[in-house]
Amino acid sequence: MAEAFFGLLGVIVGCLVTIYLSHISQRTSMKLANIEKKLQVHQDAYRNWSYLLSTLYNPVLRQAVYRQCLHWWDSNCLYLEEKVRKEFYIVLRSVPSFQPRGKQTKEDEEIIRRANALLDLIAASVGLPPTGTLPLDFKKEGKFILGSFDPMTIIDEVNEQFDHMGHPIKKNE
Repeated sequence: MAEAFFGLLGVIVGCLVTIYLSHISQRTSMKLANIEKKLQVHQDAYRNWSYLLSTLYNPVLRQAVYRQCLHWWDSNCLYLEEKVRKEFYIVLRSVPSFQPRGKQTKEDEEIIRRANALLDLIAASVGLPPTGTLPLDFKKEGKFILGSFDPMTIIDEVNEQFDHMGHPIKKNE
């Protein structure tokens, strides 16, 4: 009787652990998919906004790109960070009233300022560290990690790998 009870208890605990681990795995997968989607949407926002900025002084192209940005906005705005979403919308909606030449008002100057600042805001909201922050000269066991561009080290490594061919690379010393 005790053996049956412990057997049943083991099955129940095993099921609970399996359900819990499945739940954790599913949440992790959903978070990763969400992060990927957010990154892609921010990249698209940056590309669309750059394109819109490049057409600000051409009324025909500006109108076409403006419509394209509105269409993109309708499909992707919820994936943008809140601050980016608000600023993107505010500046985007002010684009049709922008006067490209001669008649620029203080409002037009403010549109230009905010439109240019939006690119930095989009880039900052992604939260990726700049590529220059990687420790390129960190050493472990005498080998460079994360890619050093020390030419002598690279030549030595290539010569070690291809010594059997009998054609080592000559160093300029």
